[in-house]
Amino acid sequence: MAICTKEEVKTYIYGTTTPTTYDALFTQLIAQAQKNIERITSVRITAVSDAYDDVENEIVNSIGICEIRAKSKPIRTITKVETRQSDFSFSQQTTQSESEMEVDGRSIYTSYSVASKGQRNIRLTYTAGYKEDEVPDDLKLAAIMMVVGLFNKRESVGYTSQNVLGLNLAISNEQAFEIENILNKYKDAYAY
Repeated sequence: MAICTKEEVKTYIYGTTTPTTYDALFTQLIAQAQKNIERITSVRITAVSDAYDDVENEIVNSIGICEIRAKSKPIRTITKVETRQSDFSFSQQTTQSESEMEVDGRSIYTSYSVASKGQRNIRLTYTAGYKEDEVPDDLKLAAIMMVVGLFNKRESVGYTSQNVLGLNLAISNEQAFEIENILNKYKDAYAY
């Protein structure tokens, strides 16, 4: 499913959902805005409206403490946590069950250090994402604003300003700053 609908975009632009001239373009721009938001924030928007996305056998680095950082968020359920052994095979953790682990965003907290600090030594299976009706309103607004910004610039790509009959027309960065402020709330404080 999409982070927003073309009807929401058309209402934002026109105040109505009636015009259908640019429907195909809106669909493409919504898909691009969603990919950008997912890339910037690591938030997943599920492809199916009634289920979360399954993430299977994701390999992550151990940071050597009682926290595991997955690549996607928000984590809904943890199915399996495995650690790499000396023979490069993975084995299931048995000290603490996945149902006993705490989850916050994309961090999984355990009661013990799962593995010593290392590269690509933890394998996770979990579900993550927002269903279509669970997408926070501010993320949806950021997506709509991205689509509208791209739509409005479709004929002026490459221009930052233009002088027409003595009037200087400039493309405003206000919308970009507002989108950035919304997305910053969903970014992680630490780098991967």
